[in-house]
Amino acid sequence: MERSPTTAEVGPSGWWWRTCRWWHRRSGLARVGLVSIPLLATVGACLAFLWHRQMQSQQRMEIATHLWHQYRLALDQRDEAGVEAALEQLLRADPASGSALALYHAWIDKQSTPETGELAPLLLQYHLRRQNLLAAEREAERLVQRQPKYWLAHCVRLHACLQRHALLTPADVPAVVPTADASPEGVPATIQSLLAAFPDPEDPEAHTTPGGLLYALHLWPLVGRDTQALCRLIERRVLPLLRTARATEAPPVQQLQFLECFLAVAQRSDDTATLAGYWSAVDQLTALALQQAYQQQDIEAVRYWLMLAPRGENLLQQWQQRPPPRVTSQQLEPMLRDWRWRRQQAALCWRRWAPAEPDPYFHLIEIACQENDLHTAFAYYREALQNSSDPLPIWERLVPFLASRSHPLALRPVRDALWQQAEQQGNDPRLWCLAAQGALLVQDFEQAMQACRRARAIQPNYPQAGIVEATLWLRSGEYPRARTILETLGTSYLRQHEELAYLYGRCLVSTARQEEIIQQYQRLFPSGSPPPAAIAFMRGVAEQGRGTPPLLRWVIQQIQPAAVQAHPEACRLFVEVRYRLAEALVQPHPSGGPAIWDQTAVDAALAACALLNPHQRHQPEVLLAQATLYAFGRRQPEVALRLVKPLLQPPQAGLTAAQQLALAYVLLANHRAQPALTLLHNPAMQSCPPAGWWIARAWAYLQLQQPQAAAEALYQATLTPTRTAREQADWATVKHLLQQELPP
Repeated sequence: MERSPTTAEVGPSGWWWRTCRWWHRRSGLARVGLVSIPLLATVGACLAFLWHRQMQSQQRMEIATHLWHQYRLALDQRDEAGVEAALEQLLRADPASGSALALYHAWIDKQSTPETGELAPLLLQYHLRRQNLLAAEREAERLVQRQPKYWLAHCVRLHACLQRHALLTPADVPAVVPTADASPEGVPATIQSLLAAFPDPEDPEAHTTPGGLLYALHLWPLVGRDTQALCRLIERRVLPLLRTARATEAPPVQQLQFLECFLAVAQRSDDTATLAGYWSAVDQLTALALQQAYQQQDIEAVRYWLMLAPRGENLLQQWQQRPPPRVTSQQLEPMLRDWRWRRQQAALCWRRWAPAEPDPYFHLIEIACQENDLHTAFAYYREALQNSSDPLPIWERLVPFLASRSHPLALRPVRDALWQQAEQQGNDPRLWCLAAQGALLVQDFEQAMQACRRARAIQPNYPQAGIVEATLWLRSGEYPRARTILETLGTSYLRQHEELAYLYGRCLVSTARQEEIIQQYQRLFPSGSPPPAAIAFMRGVAEQGRGTPPLLRWVIQQIQPAAVQAHPEACRLFVEVRYRLAEALVQPHPSGGPAIWDQTAVDAALAACALLNPHQRHQPEVLLAQATLYAFGRRQPEVALRLVKPLLQPPQAGLTAAQQLALAYVLLANHRAQPALTLLHNPAMQSCPPAGWWIARAWAYLQLQQPQAAAEALYQATLTPTRTAREQADWATVKHLLQQELPP
């Protein structure tokens, strides 16, 4: 049987089998190409991804490097805002950066750590600008650990130590007298160790800047160090920079520091020729600093300039007065007018930026008073009272302003307003002291005393109330009561307040023997360089005991060491007391001739004038003291006249009544009776004239051949209850001359 044909077998027809058949039909080379395409695409994608990651990482590194560079640049330039902005951007760019995070937290906390010590110089500057000495000392200690020769850090440590010693009370300090913790010179050993640690300012590692040198220049007198070496260093290293780009490109505050360096050297140096050559650069730098300060609204720079501007004006006036004059009268007036205009513009900008602060108004008032524009000055006072949140500082300046320029009847509303404010507050001793001053304006002494008692009832040891009340008792001759009030305040206040120490010295002279005065002085001020309060104490002793040679000799003995060390206030007092001692030793001539001056005392007083700085030597009281010594002590009236020649230029309104009297005596010694008599017509002196005023008038009338008027003036001198030794000797001399002129 034949086999029937079979049907064709049907193969798989799915997509997989179709793909396989398609693949088998291709050649081997095509198969290799088809397999390599996805592999190459995958490898390419991986490489592209890795390249992209690498580029991102490189870009982040470049950004971080740029930001770190900006941070370092801001840190080097002491740019506080730049440092904070750079750290914030670093954290945004790389939140996981541990170093940036630590630096940012240290800056926000304003306290560096051992890991962030690089911020210590900037934080030190930050705290100093805000007068936070405690925080600045902390940063200084951190900085000294990293950089042992950092000059500014050593200045801050010394300043903080001095402040701690000055603020300690006797109960807190066992060493009121020198102990094991004090050096033989009276300087505590801690301060001496800090002074010994100061680096050489010439050392590059000290990072000495103009600001650091100025800081030390203010601290050196407090520890008895001579400032001449620092001034020479500033003159050699800082002043040449005034003409360089470093000064013109500096921030405004640093530019003004260059200005202060110049003023510090110029006020202590006699080399006016060299220093005057820097004035043009100083003036241009000042204008540039103010221009930048106005653009940046930098109140700190404006405040700094307003503090320095009066010193610049005084320097110009000194240059004009010193022989040979470096600034002529024609040059001086426009230069002063330019500086005062700058002061006015700076104060106006400060007032516009901060209308509630009283300081800009005070500067505007001072400028208006210098120009004798009292109406504008009073308008600024009213504006300050309206805008200020604390009117007390304004009232404290307004009351003396009104006292010197207003009639007592016009001041009664001011007195009533101050008293009403004090009663409304009730518990503010400052207001009660201000009310006391308002009562003094209208000469209501009982009300002033009542206000002082109410202030001391709130705060028993309030110094201002003690000053006013003690002054009132002194005016009435109640020295024991004044002394009791001052001793109630406590010794710590007598050590710190110069006016209190001055009043206490006056009280002791009138209530105690010399031995007790010496004991009280040694108790208040232990051995060592005398502080300003000690100098004020001795000034009060010298003024109250001006006719007591033993007491004056003791004051000379105490003040002489500080005067030899060129302490300005000590030198001024030393010359003054030497002159008073020479006056106290004057004796009448046995036969009625000229008064006899002690030549040793006269020579010592003239020699003491050599200790004064150039500015002090040209002060009117010093010139008059020297002229008096030459005219009467050495019998050289022509030398005396040459000395007082600058004071003879009109007007003489700037001289006090006592200075005009001394000038009249010098003129009389040179037989210039008419100008002397013109000076003696002083209303302030005529209200309560001393014996010397009547004696000078009698002498002038004798030179003008008017014996009857001379006799009347001499009779008034005889009626004066108290006369000094010199006045008594001059009285005897003029009486002898008058007896020769009058007929028998």
